[in-house]
Amino acid sequence: MASSECQSKPLQVSPNLQLWRRNDSSPKSREPLVLLFCWLNAKPRAIGKYCSVYHNRGMDVVSIRSEASHFLWPTKSLALCEELFVYILKYHASQPLLVHSFSIGSFVYSVAALDMIKKSSRYGLIRQHICGQIFDSIVAGSLNHMSTGLVKTATHNTIAQTLLRNSINGYFALTHNHTVKFYNRAIRTCHRDIPNVPTLVFYSLDDPMCDFEAVNDLESSWKSRHMDVTVQCWDKSIHAGHLKEHPEEYLSTLDTFLKKLACAKSAL
Repeated sequence: MASSECQSKPLQVSPNLQLWRRNDSSPKSREPLVLLFCWLNAKPRAIGKYCSVYHNRGMDVVSIRSEASHFLWPTKSLALCEELFVYILKYHASQPLLVHSFSIGSFVYSVAALDMIKKSSRYGLIRQHICGQIFDSIVAGSLNHMSTGLVKTATHNTIAQTLLRNSINGYFALTHNHTVKFYNRAIRTCHRDIPNVPTLVFYSLDDPMCDFEAVNDLESSWKSRHMDVTVQCWDKSIHAGHLKEHPEEYLSTLDTFLKKLACAKSAL
C-alpha cells in the first residue's frame, strides 16, 4: 500500500507537539500510539504521509518536531521531552507506545531515553509502555556526523556549509561541557540503555549523515543485549526519504516488523 495524504488535520498540542488522530479513533484506544520524532525542518505535508501510513494500520500519531536549537543546546531537548512525557501521562498513560525516530530526531529520542532512566520514578511507566522502536536514517557516528546533518539541512550551498560547519565546531569547542559531553552520554544511552524491545533500522550506504560502521556497531551492541533487531539497508536512497524512494520495500518491511509487536496486532 503506497503512502497517501493524511485525511485528518492535526491537533496542535504545543508549538512542537501535534496529535494526528484517525477519523474513527477512540479517546480510550488500546492500539499503540506512535511517537514520531521528526527530522529537522520537517514539513507538515511530509509528516502527514507517515501519519497516513500509521492511520492505515489503525494507529494514531504524536509528532515531535525538533529545531536546530534542540540539538545545539541539549537542555532544550530535555525540556521538549519533559513536555512530551507530561502530555503522554495526562492523555495516553495506558496506551502502548511505538517510537519512530528520523535523522537527528533519533538524538532527541536518545535524550528522552536518558531522561526516563534518570527520572524513573516519574517517567518509568512511559518506558515500560514502549513496545517497539524504529530508527529511520539515524544520524550515527561521531559528533561530526551529527553536525553534518545539521549543516546539510540548513543549506545546500557548499560554501555556506563549510562556513557553518566551522562555526558549529567552534561553538562546540566553547560549550564542550554543556554540549559535547551531553552528546556522548546520549550516544552511550543509544548503545546501552534504550528499551529492550523489537527494533527496526532503515538506512542507506550512500547517506553522508550516517556512518554505516557506526550502525553496525549499534546493531552489535543491541544484539549483545539480546534485542530483536531488524535492519533494512539500501545501496542508494534519500536521507529521511526511504518511504518515497522505496515505497513497496519500505512498507513491506514495516508491516513484517509490526506483526512482531504484540501491542500492534490488534491494530493490523
